[in-house]
Amino acid sequence: MKQGFLILDEPTSALTFDEVQSLFKVIRNFGKKGIGIIYITHRLNEVFEITTHVSIMKDGMITVNGPVSDFTKEDLVNGLLPPNLEKKRRRDNRKKKSVQTRKSRSGAGG
Repeated sequence: MKQGFLILDEPTSALTFDEVQSLFKVIRNFGKKGIGIIYITHRLNEVFEITTHVSIMKDGMITVNGPVSDFTKEDLVNGLLPPNLEKKRRRDNRKKKSVQTRKSRSGAGG
């Protein structure tokens, strides 16, 4: 049996919802036949729907790599951000959680 791989670069950018679902069916069938798929997309919802593994390449370096089940959407967004924005986002999230925790402890609504 001859096996290979298929590279798809932003394949859903011009497709309707039904066409995307048809494409995903074809991709899953290829996977069952042992054909490897490299699926390039900025649509993170698609990553979780159609892939088993994820890698993020930024400036020629792989910054995130592993089974897609090991990551959240936020993990992938952070992997796409430049390091200084990623750190700022984490600080902002910690501040937001701290404020929410103080509000819940004081009984204030949020």
